[in-house]
Amino acid sequence: MLDQLRSGNKRIKAIWLALIILTVGSFVGGFIFMAGVGNNSSRNAQMSGALGSVNGEKITPEMYRMALEEARLGFR
Repeated sequence: MLDQLRSGNKRIKAIWLALIILTVGSFVGGFIFMAGVGNNSSRNAQMSGALGSVNGEKITPEMYRMALEEARLGFR
């Protein structure tokens, strides 16, 4: 590939440069997009100390422990 870049004419060099710029740009754009995907209501609930949210209602650690204990008793 480097041999083609060194021995090629200006047109080939321009094509390779455009491909490199598009590839790097798509990676950078993808990383920026993926960083913004995680901003949703369950992430906001976790930031406030809740374990998550169900239909917009925050689930606290105490609510989770109670539900887990009820499930364990139900299996006995």
